[in-house]
Amino acid sequence: MPYLFSLNNKDRVDLFLAAGTETGLPAYVVEKDYYVTLVLKLLFEQLKPDCLGKTATPFMFKGGREPR
Repeated sequence: MPYLFSLNNKDRVDLFLAAGTETGLPAYVVEKDYYVTLVLKLLFEQLKPDCLGKTATPFMFKGGREPR
């Protein structure tokens, strides 16, 4: 993932626009999902090992919308 941070702003924008075109999603959604995924990756790689001594399930995530 560090590759994205080595790009200049124009190239980064172009990358998100191209991914948006490919997926049919707006570029800002692709960008948001990238950063959400990056944060989750960091949580699991950096924090989970420290938390495992205290509990078997250090993280629990809930996603999606509430049923109507």
